[in-house]
Amino acid sequence: MAVGQMDRAGSAAPARPIGYGLVVLRKPRLALALIGAVAATALAGAFVLQWGFGVEPCILCLYQRVPYALVAVIAGTGAIFAAPPIWHRRLLQICAAVFATGGALAIYHFGIENQWWASIAACEVEALPTFSVDDLNAAVWAPRKPCDEVGFRLLGLSLAGWNAAASAALAGLTLYAARRGGWQPGAAKSGDQR
Repeated sequence: MAVGQMDRAGSAAPARPIGYGLVVLRKPRLALALIGAVAATALAGAFVLQWGFGVEPCILCLYQRVPYALVAVIAGTGAIFAAPPIWHRRLLQICAAVFATGGALAIYHFGIENQWWASIAACEVEALPTFSVDDLNAAVWAPRKPCDEVGFRLLGLSLAGWNAAASAALAGLTLYAARRGGWQPGAAKSGDQR
């Protein structure tokens, strides 16, 4: 009986338990596929903002893409290949650590944007000393925006702030999936967690 339907006696069907939507995270291979897809989508969104809408990234913005690319590769590879659930849970733990590292980098960038601390990254914009074709090509593809300049805000937060929140949420969900992955009803009682 579906949620919201009535049985023959006229009483409502029992409600779904809390966290029912997170049941996919209990299957480590599916969780890897979901986490990998989310990471790839976030990375694609960054490219759309850059190339489609002209939001110019600084060097720290580019560094913040690396964790999403790593997670997409790690999680995608883990989702494709069959392995014991323990290996999938380990990959989920690695993905959570990568997301947490990306979140720390995003917090650092957010602090630079808000002048809370100075940058130790190479965020300064430099003029070209010569005009050779190689120098011009490098300048075209190199980030030109300083890291303390906010290029885009959404609801008052810069993209670095949103990235910090998203990375923290994704790290938490990935840890939840790693912890709950492979769980079967009654498995905790028998000790068979695989």
